[in-house]
Amino acid sequence: ARGAKGCGAGPDWSTPADISALEVAQLCTLFLGWRSRAAWIGAVCSLHLAAMWTCCAIWVATAHASLGYPPSLDPTASPGPLLALCASVLLPLCALQARGSGSTAHVQGQLAVATLGTLLLMVATLASALALAAADPSAPRLFASPRTRHSGSVQPLVDLQGYSGALPTFLFSHIVQQSVPSLRRAAAAPEATRAALSGALAACCALYLLLGCLAASYFGPDTAPLVTLNFELFTGGAPAGTARPLWARVVAGWVTLLPLLTTTAAFPLFNGVLAANLVHALPPKLATPTVAAALCALPPLLLTGAVTDTTFLFQLCGLSGFAIVFFVPAALQHASLRASVARWGEAGRDTPHSTCFSGARPVLAVVALGGAAFAQNAWTLLLRPLLASLVGAAPGL
Repeated sequence: ARGAKGCGAGPDWSTPADISALEVAQLCTLFLGWRSRAAWIGAVCSLHLAAMWTCCAIWVATAHASLGYPPSLDPTASPGPLLALCASVLLPLCALQARGSGSTAHVQGQLAVATLGTLLLMVATLASALALAAADPSAPRLFASPRTRHSGSVQPLVDLQGYSGALPTFLFSHIVQQSVPSLRRAAAAPEATRAALSGALAACCALYLLLGCLAASYFGPDTAPLVTLNFELFTGGAPAGTARPLWARVVAGWVTLLPLLTTTAAFPLFNGVLAANLVHALPPKLATPTVAAALCALPPLLLTGAVTDTTFLFQLCGLSGFAIVFFVPAALQHASLRASVARWGEAGRDTPHSTCFSGARPVLAVVALGGAAFAQNAWTLLLRPLLASLVGAAPGL
């Protein structure tokens, strides 16, 4: 806003011609100070590091299924060979990305369309499997994997014990706050950014909920941490002991392979963000984009050699995103509102971007909800296992 309080003119909310959209780090500097800017950058970097770690674990698990390894060979027990293959693919891509000659950004649109189509295919397939099983329990199943649900055990409709794992996973799946300024800057119609982003988040949430509910209803406890891996045994309804048709093999292969393609494209992009922040902190002789990219790519690969549990890693990604989703946006809203009121008086409370969530009470509600969720998930994911390992307590501690 331009102008001065008390000059007779109302607030001027027009954007200067030399500013299209301020990055969140810049907003933190303007309204919260350099410490908050450092905290924001640290949160974004930790999120990207955890996301790269998750990409490597997904890559290893998907390659294990796609390359036809026997099911008895657990990829988490000895991920060395597959991890070496993963590194041989991802490290060169990161180096190309750093030099600007191998950017994967141009394929993101095609991958988004492919991912959306695959999610819809999975939803339709699972819905058909449930409908066929309900219509004729004696008919051949669409999946060859055993169905615990039909083996005599009763599965609860709602399992609150899964909340601690579901919340950070959903949080990680919907983190977009740090990208909003860039999206608005690149949009053909910046004024439609809010509507487009809201629609994308709603569609993503609906698809994930629908897919998760269908998978849990059909597979029960046999649901894999990566539900795409359940499609490895998709038979298309072929009777037991017979070869599955070609179309069923194509569907199973495509659904199983897609996460490998998406993580291969995403890893260099995550790495590029970390490398851009690290390169300025390196000694002059090492301060090159290629060296920074290699230094940022190695820790996730090495960490994957120790932990490949995708469920844990999804929760870790969500835990690292609480500051991005809850705390920093709430602090910025509160600080910017105070600055606007201090400059314009009560007229500064209502801006072109104000909504029903722009007041002080929603800010407090967001902080309270985020704080409680963060404490609960930090306890479940980190503190309780740490205390159990230190004192030898039972898992139910």
